Amino acid sequence: MFHHFSHCLVCALFLLTGAQSMAATHSAGTPSTLPLPQLEQRLSDIDSQLEQLARYTPRGGFGAIGYRSIEFDGPDHRTSLRVDLAEATPVDQIVLVPTIIRDPATGFRPDGFPQALRILDEHGKVLAELNFTDEHRHRIAPHIIPLNGNTVSSLTIEATRLSQRAFDGRYVIQLAELLVFNGADNVALRRPVEASSFPRHSATAWGSEYVTDGALPYLMNSAQGTPSRAYLSPRKNATDGPLVLSIDLQQTYPLDQLNLHSVDQSDTIPQASPGGIGMPRHLLVEGANEPDFSDARTLLEAQCDSNFDTAPIMMWPLSGLHCRYVRLTALEPYLYIFEDGPFPRIGFAEIELFSSDQNVASGKPFVVPGEQVDNRRPADTLTDQRNIFGQILPMRQWLEELAIRHELETERPLVSAELTKRYARQKENLRRMIWLATFLAGVIGFTILFDRMLRMRKLAQLKERFAADLHDELGANLHTIGLLSQLTRKKMKTSPEDAEHVLQRIENTSKRSSIAVRHVTEMQSAAGLYTNLKNDMQRAGDRILVHATHDLTIDGEAILARLKPRTQTDLFLFYKECLINISRHTDATEVSIRLQANQQQITLSVSDNGSGQLGSDIPASLQRRAKLLGGQVDVTSSLEGGSRVTLHLKLRWWRKR
Repeated sequence: MFHHFSHCLVCALFLLTGAQSMAATHSAGTPSTLPLPQLEQRLSDIDSQLEQLARYTPRGGFGAIGYRSIEFDGPDHRTSLRVDLAEATPVDQIVLVPTIIRDPATGFRPDGFPQALRILDEHGKVLAELNFTDEHRHRIAPHIIPLNGNTVSSLTIEATRLSQRAFDGRYVIQLAELLVFNGADNVALRRPVEASSFPRHSATAWGSEYVTDGALPYLMNSAQGTPSRAYLSPRKNATDGPLVLSIDLQQTYPLDQLNLHSVDQSDTIPQASPGGIGMPRHLLVEGANEPDFSDARTLLEAQCDSNFDTAPIMMWPLSGLHCRYVRLTALEPYLYIFEDGPFPRIGFAEIELFSSDQNVASGKPFVVPGEQVDNRRPADTLTDQRNIFGQILPMRQWLEELAIRHELETERPLVSAELTKRYARQKENLRRMIWLATFLAGVIGFTILFDRMLRMRKLAQLKERFAADLHDELGANLHTIGLLSQLTRKKMKTSPEDAEHVLQRIENTSKRSSIAVRHVTEMQSAAGLYTNLKNDMQRAGDRILVHATHDLTIDGEAILARLKPRTQTDLFLFYKECLINISRHTDATEVSIRLQANQQQITLSVSDNGSGQLGSDIPASLQRRAKLLGGQVDVTSSLEGGSRVTLHLKLRWWRKR
């Protein structure tokens, strides 16, 4: 009882897990809409589930295929199969198993499965109507159709749109098996089937009776549990008596189904023997409540006239007779051909006896006569719930696992392809990021180098400006002091009373020089110096041009007032240097200064009537100061004597405050 319950629980868990996983996928969207972590988790979940699900293992050998209708020239023909369930029965699921062929290009694929079909009850009520996509029509897995517990006494499968078969492109409907489940019970098992059409000259492997015989195109490969070797009796002479297997169920059960699992073939290709090894050609199954079978009653008498009557799993419904003991007798045994003649043998991979969906034979040993004992193939394996692939599953669970496997194997390439696409995109993004990082590193390196160069250039400019400021400011003041000293000596001889005034000027110039030295850094920022350009230029002319008269004309004072302090300072120092050069190198008695400013440029012109010793060469001190200003300077001399220094300075926006 516990074994059967565990099987049902496993089946329910598989269905629930598969349904939840597929529902989660559909609710979350297609693989292309899932975030990368969910996509990776989904692939891991699919692989984990696939490891636990039954696997497709097509059967080999030869045998009955299923049902095939007559051929049509087009798809729009209706053909149907009606299965009689004998009595009204609740039905919760229909399973349609497609016929399978080998395709040289794609491997195994279905053949002749309809494009559209309807399921009707005995009153013609439509219970389900389905239109299959190409993907569904090309699946070799079972098609699971839920019916929600409808109570019916017969079911009709009506194909409303047919498919082409591979052989000649004609339109047919082909089915390997039709199963109708009420819980774990296949209520359509070996029930009569009425077909609306059947080929007049059909091969023996095709027939409407084969669509409910329980023979499937798959071998049960659950991928779980350990393999088990099938029981097969040793060789014995036909005169030694019939081959018999018996079991004590340990209590009385109403038996309603018998499943016989054929002896598993070896995995060689081709197989060494035809299918149905050990399956009697005429089998008698009896039930009794007495251990000596004195009250035996027939449960089943099965005739296997050809290999079309055998399958990897052979299933028969039983009448529900209550019995404790069951005996299988080979009235006509299977004959195994050896070199020294045929020998009768009996054997199965598993024998299942069901009572209300429970395998009551599980784990209970079969009794075999001594001459049928083979230590290499013990009879205990007949009820160990295992075959050559591993664990034997309940029929409904097995088919549902195959259906779930198909869904997951269909989804997995899509998820894998999307992951590959995402990884390629990540790789490309990483490559771009590496290039970008390399570029940024280069830019940063270049910026650091450029900044260093700018700092060095700025430092050089600062040194140059510092030297120029000291030269222009202190040099002018020292020159003025020298001139005033000469003047003092003259005054002391001619007008001693006037010498006091000249000495006062010398003292003022000395104080100003001292202040200039202390505040040389203020000269670099021009903070608070020469804020009144006109007055400063007038005073400078008075101090420096001791022996000459000078006149100062300024146009555009408002524009000059808006110049930045640094520009005003540089302009003033250029003007002072011009006066120093005139005082040192010419004997000028008259000096004319004109400063003009408009919105485009500033022009400073300093003219004298001296000896013209400046010539056309521009003094280095004036060139340096003009460079600091960013202006252009030129010097001209006239034939009559005298020279003119002119500074042209374009008025850029950054020179204004």
